[in-house]
Amino acid sequence: MLKKRTVVTSLSIAAIVLAGGAAVAANVGILSAADDTPIGTLSAQADMAGVAPTSPPSTSTATSANFRKEASATPAPSRRLEASK
Repeated sequence: MLKKRTVVTSLSIAAIVLAGGAAVAANVGILSAADDTPIGTLSAQADMAGVAPTSPPSTSTATSANFRKEASATPAPSRRLEASK
């Protein structure tokens, strides 16, 4: 039993190392194939020029007490009403 477990563990580790090597080789191949040719005609600077500034974050925070208060203010639907349909 111990020999079988050792063989399975060794094969699993070898498969993981092989898959990792394949992933590294693929990434190196992709990176080495890249060049500096432009893609499209858009520039990031021109795209950001028309963006309005964002508003500051809200200072009020919802608490569980506020949520319970709002939830209790909304009446629950009646089961009798649903049954009569």
